[in-house]
Amino acid sequence: MNTLPNDDDLIQIAYSIHSSPGTYALLLGSGVSRAAGIPTGWEITLDLIRKIAATKGEESIEKPEEWYRSVYGVNPSYSEIIDKLASTQAERSSQLSHYFEPTPEDVENGIKIPTKAHRAIADLVRMGYFKIIITTNFDQLLETALKEQGVTPTIVDSDDSLHGAIPYVHTKCTLIKIHGDYKDTRIRNTPKELETYSDEMVTYVNRLLDDFGLLICGWSGEWDVALRNILISRRNRRFSTFWAMHGTPTPTTLELVERIGALVLPTMDADHLFSDLAIKINSLESLKKSHLLTVPLAIEETKIYLSEDKHRIKLHDMTRQIVDDACVKLSKDFPTDIKQMELSDYRKRMHNYEELMKLPSSVISVIAYFDRGDHIKELTEAMTRFLHQPNKEGKCVLIDLQLYPAYILMYSAGISALESGNYSHMRALLTKPVFKNHRGSVPAIEVLNSAHIFSYEMYKQIDLPNAPNLKTPVSDYMHIQVNNLLKPLILDNERLDNIFDIFEYLCGLVYIDMDREEDVERVWGPIGRFINKYYGWNADQINPMDEFFDEGIKQGAGWPLLTAGFFDGSIDRFNECRKKYETLLEKVAQSRYF
Repeated sequence: MNTLPNDDDLIQIAYSIHSSPGTYALLLGSGVSRAAGIPTGWEITLDLIRKIAATKGEESIEKPEEWYRSVYGVNPSYSEIIDKLASTQAERSSQLSHYFEPTPEDVENGIKIPTKAHRAIADLVRMGYFKIIITTNFDQLLETALKEQGVTPTIVDSDDSLHGAIPYVHTKCTLIKIHGDYKDTRIRNTPKELETYSDEMVTYVNRLLDDFGLLICGWSGEWDVALRNILISRRNRRFSTFWAMHGTPTPTTLELVERIGALVLPTMDADHLFSDLAIKINSLESLKKSHLLTVPLAIEETKIYLSEDKHRIKLHDMTRQIVDDACVKLSKDFPTDIKQMELSDYRKRMHNYEELMKLPSSVISVIAYFDRGDHIKELTEAMTRFLHQPNKEGKCVLIDLQLYPAYILMYSAGISALESGNYSHMRALLTKPVFKNHRGSVPAIEVLNSAHIFSYEMYKQIDLPNAPNLKTPVSDYMHIQVNNLLKPLILDNERLDNIFDIFEYLCGLVYIDMDREEDVERVWGPIGRFINKYYGWNADQINPMDEFFDEGIKQGAGWPLLTAGFFDGSIDRFNECRKKYETLLEKVAQSRYF
């Protein structure tokens, strides 16, 4: 059985469907309506048998099918059973309506109304991504959801309707209810009724399945013999067949999967599948033009989405897709198992990372700057994604360098948040995302530093004039990168220089705070270019860090940096960390090896 990994399954399907709108059909079974509290056709049949038994004085029967066979001498047939309970069409419809039609109480409890899956499917139909839907369900939840989206489907639910149906090539949506509709007592329900279809229906469905790819959901293939045979007999397979399965498949299902060459989406329920699929396809649709935008235009689009709450979903979808797109490229385009590597190759890889991160860093930085607390999740999710190292084997310097994109994001978004006073956003970026490896999990700040990302050899060979003789070449290099990325947000060069230094100093403090090392001699934290300007021979200069922190300390416990959660919200803890960091900085500044 070919299965798709959970991280990539919906992305693959979304790209397939988005790139070829209208070329995939849906095959939906009872699992799609299960979340709405709709029983299966066979469950209804068994319940009707219990009602017949009750009329004969037998209030409780354990095996309705066997009871019916023993009493009437034949296998249960839905149409015969309903005839025994009601003599007119109106009575028969009334007998069934309570299984499918919601009461006011049902509506209040979200029962027998369209589910997330139904509404997501209807949205995708409206956009033209699906136009053929085959379903074994009798309910009308899908029709309701489609009508809510302004789509009136052509419905084929019997041989009679098939004869008069508009050709599917001329319809917005054709809904084939292959087992019928609950309002028609000719529905196919029992195992015997599901063994065959009319020749006309077989020919019609065969033609559909020859012309379209297929996405199957909520259907096991266990009982529907005739439909199973049609799938097996498909001649043309120009497009893939995807099969979402929830739960453990039966041997019959597994055999069918192999015979039709389906790609299986394991543990994927209908609501999850179609809701997430709709989000991804909507994102791809929104980003048709976004990938062609210059970074300044992408920044303006993000500002527009931030300006009104009604754009919340669009911003979420756009950000998520930009990050997804970048992560896919990071996974595929940056191998670490290369045999030979020159210094120029290493530098070129850094430049390629920088180019790839321009769009996501710019968009995330705008959110960090302008957002007022509604989109912190987007920041942490983005950082978490970029903290992932897709390749675990190869050259160590390249494996470590895979964190460079996250490093770029930390600087650009973190400085943006700091400049605008969004300390909660900055704390979320530095401490909430988690880096995982074979040694365990640590907060982002513990791995996003030059010592972790760059070996000593590469640290001194970074693409910067006179890098081997510089004391903080990576910090100097990042200063250039940040200036290029954040000019649209922070126009004043002097202000940007100062906020850069404050940010790097804060990163050192936060590292020490989270490290919790009590031995002063062993305390370490990342050190930035500010040490060259304000320590050692330049210790008497007024620096922006002192001004920033002195002003904050005056505010006491109400200092926004503390109320955002830094240093456990404690002035004492801040002072303790600052004292340790200052000791480290003085020691490093005086070292002849620095």
